[in-house]
Amino acid sequence: MASKCRIANRIWRADPEKIVLSWPGYFAPEAPIHRALAALDIGDPLTMRPRDEGGWELANAAGVAVGRMSSKFQPPSARIVAVRVAAILVRHAKEGAQGQAQLRSRTWELVLPEIEYAGDER
Repeated sequence: MASKCRIANRIWRADPEKIVLSWPGYFAPEAPIHRALAALDIGDPLTMRPRDEGGWELANAAGVAVGRMSSKFQPPSARIVAVRVAAILVRHAKEGAQGQAQLRSRTWELVLPEIEYAGDER
């Protein structure tokens, strides 16, 4: 009898639609979030934690919030094994864009996470 080979873990990678693109831009250039983002490397571990106001945020190993997931994001229903940095993007404020007045940084980095989870979900 042939046994079925199953993949124990799966990986989901976020695209920019699944993160809040402007969130780091609301912080002044000298804020801890920008230093924490600059220190991240591809593959570094992250923590995904629920926010009191709803939604999810990402934190580095020291617990500094480095990103927020958008309202379009839903975590996998399976057990999360690990969350890591999949990519780091650079974003620039656009002149005349909606919400421009609230931005405190002209340029900022964004982290795109990858989530490794157990099972067949997603």
